[in-house]
Amino acid sequence: MTYMPDPLSRLGRLECLELSRNRLVALPESIGQLQKLRQFDVSHNQLISLPESVGQLKALRQLDVSHNRLKSLPETARNLQSLRELYLHGNDDLRLPIELLEPRADDVRAPSSLKRAKPGEILDYYFRVSHGRRPLNEAKLILVGRPGVGKTSISNRLVNDQFNPEENQTGGIKISEWNVALRADERVRLNIWDFGGQEVLHATHQFFLSRRSLYLLVLTGREGTAEADAEYWLRLIESFGGDSPVIVVLNKVKMFPFEVNRSGLQSKFPLIRDWIRTDCQDRSGIDELKEAIIRETDALRELRVHFPESWFAIKDRLAGMEENYLSLDDYRALCEAHGEKNPADQDALASFLHTLGIALNFKDDPRLEYMYVLNPHWVTNAIYKILNWTESKRKKGEFWLRDVSEAPGNPASEHGSVPAGSDAEVRALPQLPGR
Repeated sequence: MTYMPDPLSRLGRLECLELSRNRLVALPESIGQLQKLRQFDVSHNQLISLPESVGQLKALRQLDVSHNRLKSLPETARNLQSLRELYLHGNDDLRLPIELLEPRADDVRAPSSLKRAKPGEILDYYFRVSHGRRPLNEAKLILVGRPGVGKTSISNRLVNDQFNPEENQTGGIKISEWNVALRADERVRLNIWDFGGQEVLHATHQFFLSRRSLYLLVLTGREGTAEADAEYWLRLIESFGGDSPVIVVLNKVKMFPFEVNRSGLQSKFPLIRDWIRTDCQDRSGIDELKEAIIRETDALRELRVHFPESWFAIKDRLAGMEENYLSLDDYRALCEAHGEKNPADQDALASFLHTLGIALNFKDDPRLEYMYVLNPHWVTNAIYKILNWTESKRKKGEFWLRDVSEAPGNPASEHGSVPAGSDAEVRALPQLPGR
């Protein structure tokens, strides 16, 4: 059905109303007469707006309007003081950060320890930023693959259209920026994370491979392991990147011509969006790759999430932070100084900036909760110095935490954050296939 039967609104004692998965395009104003209504599920429909009378549902405790086409919320929604659950996922035009909305209704209803998002904080955020807000237009582009496949060369071609045949391998993570034009009047900044492919580094990828990003998986035919490499990296992306899109780049095709079983990989990994053959030396396929990146960036759901002006100021401050990290108290003080006083919104912003790779945040790890926001350059450089040192000592990425103080240039020992005599052990992930 496309319209709610009006007689339903006369059921004054109705407490639960389930209208999900129809084709509703509007709700009648008379919905406000359901004064006893406690649960209302109108998810997976085609609603563009909610009636003003929704604010009269004083007894409403659960409202699920996820996966509709809402363009705005009525001011009267502020009156829903009894609301304990509010689900607005899948209404992209509301421009709400997913971090503020999580978890989803299905996640909460399943056996889980997840805490529900607070409706009041969602609504406060929405109405606060509905005036004077602007889209973020920023995303994270992550390059992964075996050592020597040419990830850095691809990044250099994309950003500066330069090629260095003597390019050194990336020793950890190289973070850079790339400004691209999606349309004539819309520019977007991509934060490029170029991961070193050494096996000893793979254990750390789980901390930096983020959801809601765009991935470039770079392969070559040099070692004859492209098929196995593709499966390995795609499973890694699937585990830590969720449903993030992937562009598979078949690189160095002039020097090492090769192909992979595209149909087989595509059926196993539907997150693959395109296959591009490139060679950085003569720019083969680079323009096609740029077009694919722009297309997939344009389709990222969180790209145009609206930020309040105060969030932009905080983001810019953290993007240029000189400190290695900020404590929770320092971070909250920074937010308050720029006008963001709501702790829940402060936490949502920290999670969002982590996804973008601007300021890292591992608040759920008790070992890092005192370092609430970390400078990504500092933390990644420190980790890779330690891991490269262990590799030089032939420890193959497996070492005792007490050994870390021996690593040259290790900031952990400088700050006294490695407990003396600690017996904690760190292990690397399994090796790449073919090694």
